[in-house]
Amino acid sequence: MSASAACGDSATEPGEPLSPREAEALLDGLMALVSDTTGGLISGTPLDGVQSCPLGGQVTKTFTSSTPTTSGDTTRTTIGFTLDPDRCVLSSEGWEFTVDGNPEFRVVMTLSSTGTDLEFHMEGTVGGAVDWELDDRWGTCVFDMTISAGAVQNFAEPQFFGEGTGTVCGVDVERFDPAGGAPVGSG
Repeated sequence: MSASAACGDSATEPGEPLSPREAEALLDGLMALVSDTTGGLISGTPLDGVQSCPLGGQVTKTFTSSTPTTSGDTTRTTIGFTLDPDRCVLSSEGWEFTVDGNPEFRVVMTLSSTGTDLEFHMEGTVGGAVDWELDDRWGTCVFDMTISAGAVQNFAEPQFFGEGTGTVCGVDVERFDPAGGAPVGSG
């Protein structure tokens, strides 16, 4: 086969955007990377330093936290996580992505707990952008989501609730899975 025939036989052209399922898988992979403290630590701490990625490359993690404030029986604090990946390779839902910060992936949450009701609430945003590579395609994914979630203690079993709406890689998404599963595309 000639080189020109091989190029013409390509089933996927570079620059083709991620499908809704691929975009959601990328989001899940990055969210897993936020909470991963098992990667090889290069410098700093697992929450605030440089860590190796599961399949190659590295990610710089930055963790921020405000001083908790109390009003009545409710305590609030804001936490933030920033990921700046550098050729970070991760696997999610059967796809293997290579990502770079453009400029970074951010999660900012305000957590509140109410002592007398045993309630926990979380309000926040997922933002930023990463450059991605998947197979022979590449592009930039912009994240713009708001999240609201929490739990209420109900006898012996807590009841979880949550939702997230916005866009991931240009795809409208809704997320409601208190067990932590994949987001559900809505468009």
